[in-house]
Amino acid sequence: MHALIVVAHPDQGSLTHSVARHLAEGIAQPGDGHSFEIADLSAEGF
Repeated sequence: MHALIVVAHPDQGSLTHSVARHLAEGIAQPGDGHSFEIADLSAEGF
């Protein structure tokens, strides 16, 4: 499974980014074959 995690908060130290990183760590456990990508809309200028 590949997961796309979307965040749009301009502050990289925000709770939103923290939760996204924590979620990504849970998805990508070694040996389970799962992967993730974080799309930061604010950083991309959306």
